Amino acid sequence: MRHQNLVKVFQRIGGALIFFIGFMIAMVVAIPGFTPAKLIGALGIGSVAIGFAFKDIFQNLLSGILLLISEPFRIGDQIISGDYEGTVEDIKIRATTIRTYDGRQVVIPNSELYTSALTVNTAYKQRRLQVAVGIGYEDDIETAKAEILQALDKVDSVSRKATPSVIATGFGGSSMDLTVRWFIDNGTQANKVASIHQVIVEVKKRWMQPVSIFLSLYVQ
Repeated sequence: MRHQNLVKVFQRIGGALIFFIGFMIAMVVAIPGFTPAKLIGALGIGSVAIGFAFKDIFQNLLSGILLLISEPFRIGDQIISGDYEGTVEDIKIRATTIRTYDGRQVVIPNSELYTSALTVNTAYKQRRLQVAVGIGYEDDIETAKAEILQALDKVDSVSRKATPSVIATGFGGSSMDLTVRWFIDNGTQANKVASIHQVIVEVKKRWMQPVSIFLSLYVQ
């Protein structure tokens, strides 16, 4: 996979070079006496300006190659970079393209991905989720814990490879705060959302039990 990615990048670099050389040859043929120096002079671009212009290009190019070598993520992974979260669609020479969960395309310069903090939600098969649940002060914590764990046991998306947990985490204004944690075996956004929904629905059914449970809907 890594070898294929590098081949793809160098193919694109070669394609860009061939296009540029072809363009320059066409200009020389079409305009007698044309030289690249004259083009730069006509545009009024100095060497300093050229340096700044190509600095970002080469920085992004190098970052793209390093990303493909180190492979912190691959095409198809779901990542978070800055304010953007989505599925990686392509890793190009200059930038990486992701598709957000609401169907927008975001192009992120490779230098930002290589030098900034990056979260890869699908790096591992398992992913931990959690919701906060409030119970009445008159309710017994251990009884509530048992009821919630029974609810989790009925949810198919909850991983059987890791034991769920319910722990008391604080005193709310009108309830005791419990944090419910469990793992899913597929960490994609769609599975995360589905599992949280299933857990909340199943826990809410316990309202008919002796313990009165109130979902505070704090989700992570």
